[in-house]
Amino acid sequence: MTHPWLLCIHNIPPKPAYLRAKVAKRLAALGAVALKNAVYALPDTAQHREDLGWLVREIEDGGGKAFVVEAAFVAGMEDAQVRALFQQAREQDYTALLAQARGVEQELETLEPDAAARALAELCRQVAEVRTVDFFNAPGGDVLEGLVGAMKARLQARDERAVLAAGEVARSLETFQGKLWITRAGVHVDRIASAWLIRRFIDPDAAFAFVETTTHSPASGEVTFDMQQADFSHEGERCTFETFIHRLGLHDDALARLGEMVHDIDLREARYGHAETPGLAAALAGVALRHAGDQDRLQAGGVVLDAFYEAFRLGTHGNCHACRTRS
Repeated sequence: MTHPWLLCIHNIPPKPAYLRAKVAKRLAALGAVALKNAVYALPDTAQHREDLGWLVREIEDGGGKAFVVEAAFVAGMEDAQVRALFQQAREQDYTALLAQARGVEQELETLEPDAAARALAELCRQVAEVRTVDFFNAPGGDVLEGLVGAMKARLQARDERAVLAAGEVARSLETFQGKLWITRAGVHVDRIASAWLIRRFIDPDAAFAFVETTTHSPASGEVTFDMQQADFSHEGERCTFETFIHRLGLHDDALARLGEMVHDIDLREARYGHAETPGLAAALAGVALRHAGDQDRLQAGGVVLDAFYEAFRLGTHGNCHACRTRS
């Protein structure tokens, strides 16, 4: 005669108080279900015999009594009813995890890639834990795994898009290397900052030339910026520096913060109101007063912008407005 079930029957004293909670937690982790007070069932497997044997020892070490018996139901309860108890318990687990998964799903596109991966990995870990004790395949498990699988596919697709986008940005930047950059003479905030961005992110060996007119028809190998009808200039509400960031896909929090500061200085606004903006404005004004030549202004202004950028990149100051709205 086979005995499909193991029953753990225990009697735990009121003290120590932690023992009852510890035993309940251990039984829950094993996937056991309560048939009545202090009587718990598990399918009869070698692993469950070993696990319950260790639990009996823990209970007895704590001053209680416990027994593990082989069981077969002959009256009062059928095997199908016991299996249903296990399925109901796991269905409750899956329902709770499904609600959690829906929350992760809603945030998946807005979370940063690392945070999204961590959230999904934690969800998968919890699903795997429940699956381990889902001895009779509760229906909710397949529903939950279907949702998790779809979320994994979405995250993978987003990662692939990011890789492709990064490749497009790199190729886009390559097309502007080795060019002669033309802008108006008498460079100040937006042009100094744009030239710094070009050398920092596009071409460290970029050459610049300055014209006295507000327009310039570029020859082969020339790129114009911050001029009328230029390749890069003000677009909508963006200053030229912001246009470079937007058009070239330069997703960098420190650079975005600098862009907001340059915007406020160049357009004489207080839209972003960063505490460091007056300091940057004063520093670049000082550069223009100290240096009459445009090349010298680019050199000195680049030092100033390097310092601000590094401070923001290393996190010694607050986030940009766009970053705050993303978080």
